[in-house]
Amino acid sequence: MKKLSLILLVVLVASAISQPRFGGRSLIHTQSARTFEKGHLELKTNMNFFTRATEFVGSGEQPNFQANNYWLVAGNFALTYAFTDHVDFTIMPRLYQDTHYANEYNVPGDIFLAAKIGTFAFANRKLYGGLISNIRLATGEQHNYPFAEYASGSTEYGFMGALSYYMDPYLPERAFNAHLNVGWWNHNEAGNMVYDVG
Repeated sequence: MKKLSLILLVVLVASAISQPRFGGRSLIHTQSARTFEKGHLELKTNMNFFTRATEFVGSGEQPNFQANNYWLVAGNFALTYAFTDHVDFTIMPRLYQDTHYANEYNVPGDIFLAAKIGTFAFANRKLYGGLISNIRLATGEQHNYPFAEYASGSTEYGFMGALSYYMDPYLPERAFNAHLNVGWWNHNEAGNMVYDVG
């Protein structure tokens, strides 16, 4: 039971801190170990929006309290191409990101690059393995703004292993499947001012 709890904790933490990637055979944050077939080209876009009005929590009059409305709006464009049956590459520029700063739209935003080597089948094609490398190029003017994933303002990079299980080896997406990602991410933030406290 302890091993299962530890595995679930690692999966949840990895999902929470992973960098976004919307291209290729993947969920929003969890990657599949399978790649596209050679010559496959895919274009995806997405836009998300979340808002929350702040409230004073406590008792008594607060003369300096002023309510604010915060929101998270982001738009991405992902282009994925498979060079072989085992290698695909994704480029994803962030087209729009509301930052709550003077340059509200942060255009252009950061650029995400990912290369996946995968679709290595074993256990009668029920299990697949793969490796993924990711880079985040800090091309946006603002970084580490409220409610977005942490960004240091430097070129960030990481490596990840992916393991996928498919109950049906012949029609893998039509039956139960599960994916496990374990990796390492370097925010490359040494010497940077991460939070502006002045």
